[in-house]
Amino acid sequence: YLKYYYPVEFMAALLTSVMDNSSKVAEYIMVCKNMGIKILPPDINEGDLGFSVSEGAIRYALTAIKSVGRPVIEAVVEERKLRGNYTSLKDFITRMSGREKDVNKRAIENFIKAGVFDNFGGTRKQFMTVYASIMERIHQDKKNNMAGQMTLFDIVSEEEKESFDIKLPDVGEYSKEMRLAFEKEVLGVYI
Repeated sequence: YLKYYYPVEFMAALLTSVMDNSSKVAEYIMVCKNMGIKILPPDINEGDLGFSVSEGAIRYALTAIKSVGRPVIEAVVEERKLRGNYTSLKDFITRMSGREKDVNKRAIENFIKAGVFDNFGGTRKQFMTVYASIMERIHQDKKNNMAGQMTLFDIVSEEEKESFDIKLPDVGEYSKEMRLAFEKEVLGVYI
């Protein structure tokens, strides 16, 4: 009944049920495409633990991204529900650092490769270039705060703080072939 009257919802549920089996996910994504069901890429602000329905299409599940554990995804989704959408890569790293289920470098790299931050207004190549520096700066700031040390950022205005932010470098974007290779690596399928 469901697969005939609600094919998108049915396929999203079916994909969620097999998301630990990347070959089955790839197979069912091909079925979806043959049925005319659009598969949307994973998105840090729109995605959920499982495959979900979004405007008549299926949103790729955050939990199905390789080498990112379910507890990390649960923490990401919980934080988003509590404090609203993430606004930038820096905002995401700041909000997710120092938690019980800390987001490590490999998880962030795989998020970047999967395209979950693509709506932040930068390219995957830019994000890959700066994420480690952002993580280090945030880690150092938290370490200084715990030690009770004041930094330059404690005495400057909000506008001046922005001038010290790590900017996205002008490095362009990866080639289409490289982005597809990343997707195949971390999603197991081309979106």
